[in-house]
Amino acid sequence: MTRRAETPLGAVLTGGAGRRMGRAKAWIPIDGRAMAARVADVLVASGCAPVVLVGAPPGADPPDTGFPLVPDALPGAGPLVGLLTALRHAVALECDGVLVAACDLPQLDVETVRRILDRTVDGDARAVVGTAGGHPAPLGWWSSAALVDVEYLVASGASAWRAAAAG
Repeated sequence: MTRRAETPLGAVLTGGAGRRMGRAKAWIPIDGRAMAARVADVLVASGCAPVVLVGAPPGADPPDTGFPLVPDALPGAGPLVGLLTALRHAVALECDGVLVAACDLPQLDVETVRRILDRTVDGDARAVVGTAGGHPAPLGWWSSAALVDVEYLVASGASAWRAAAAG
């Protein structure tokens, strides 16, 4: 049974090593809750179901957030692989699409997520990506049909989120 497009899989990308921060940023607590869990909570409140965390840096010891962790298809290969992993998971669960958000969006709110989801209503879009300062933001909805496109980009050597957002 395929879920309605109004109920996409929610996926929080948590694979970044956080080298500049000295530790995996996904697990940094903000007000006592891991940053990734805060983003996941917003996806739940926005109507995404189920919600998963995607990826963990090698050697990371993620805290218990209450959300399942789906391992990256190619650990350490960049955020585009996180998107690929999320899309594969959505297809395996027979979801029409996936709302993907980077873990480092602690100010993300339900209204922003719902605005993105509202733009998926026509059914023709393969992706609806948020922007910040005129550039693609690491936040967006992807149709499960976009899996083929993202697999092609990854096979071509792309690793950045903007490679998929540009297409």
